[in-house]
Amino acid sequence: MQYFANGRMATEIITGSNCGMLQVFKLYYIQEISVNPLSFLARLLTGTRKWRSPNGEMTSNFRFFHDYKSLPMPRRRLAAMAAKLARGERLGGHTIIDVILCSDYRIRLLNKRFRRKDRATDVLAFPFNDRDLLGEIYISLQRAAVQARRYGLAYPQEVERLLVHGALHLRGYDHRTKQQRRRMESRERKYCALGGTRAR
Repeated sequence: MQYFANGRMATEIITGSNCGMLQVFKLYYIQEISVNPLSFLARLLTGTRKWRSPNGEMTSNFRFFHDYKSLPMPRRRLAAMAAKLARGERLGGHTIIDVILCSDYRIRLLNKRFRRKDRATDVLAFPFNDRDLLGEIYISLQRAAVQARRYGLAYPQEVERLLVHGALHLRGYDHRTKQQRRRMESRERKYCALGGTRAR
C-alpha cells in the first residue's frame, strides 16, 4: 500500500480538488516506484529485479521499501519521523530519500562492497548527486531488533533512531571527529526527543 503521512491514498489525491504542485510531485514519484522500484546500488550488486519489493510506501519526502518481511515495519513511527525530518532538514517538495528496510545479509553485501567491511551493520547511507533523489538509507531490521534489546529500547524506536541517523548522514552530518560526533549526536537527540524515543 502506498500512502502519505496524512493518510490519504494516491487515488484520492488524483481526484481531490486541492491537488497542489507538491502533491503532484509526490504522486509522480509514487508512480515511478511501480515502473522502476530498484535502486542503482541494488542493480549494481545483484543484476536482478528482485532486490526489494516494488510496493514502495511513500510518506512526506521518504519512500519506504520493506524488503525483510520476517520483522515488521513500524509504519506509524516512521511516517511521523519522516515528516519531522522533512520539516527540520528543510527538504524540498521534490526531494526524495529512499529507505530500504532489509536483512543482515543484504546490508552485509553493501558493507563489503562499498566499505570493505565483511560484516552486517545497522544502517548505511549513500548520498546521490541527483537533483531529486537525495540518497538511499539501508536499515537492517535484524540489527535493529538486536540493538533494541541490548540498549533497552522498543524495536520501533530503534528503527526510528536508525532512520534519523541515516537521514542526517545524507544531510552532511558525520562522526569521524569528536566535534562532528557531538554535532551529529546533538541533532539526533533532538529528533529522537520529538519522536518520544530515548537516544542511546
